[in-house]
Amino acid sequence: MARTGRPRRVLDLATVQKLLASGRSLRSVARELGIPFSTLWTRLHETKAVSDEIAKTYHEAAKLALREYLKTAPANTRELYERPENRHLWE
Repeated sequence: MARTGRPRRVLDLATVQKLLASGRSLRSVARELGIPFSTLWTRLHETKAVSDEIAKTYHEAAKLALREYLKTAPANTRELYERPENRHLWE
């Protein structure tokens, strides 16, 4: 059966993978490519283009950013993240 509606946007997944591997966030990659975040998210998960290595790199970058934020965050925010049940988010 033929697909109806708007044609799918062409997306160069190799470029997306390179940008993600360099530590860029999904939102910044989508902005740079001029596509909606939701399109990028959907396409990556449809094609399983996010390898374990890229996902791990992205996760480590997010943890580092959170650690940096917590250095200057208000005390009540730091206390929230320093609770034992939340330490896995940034350690």
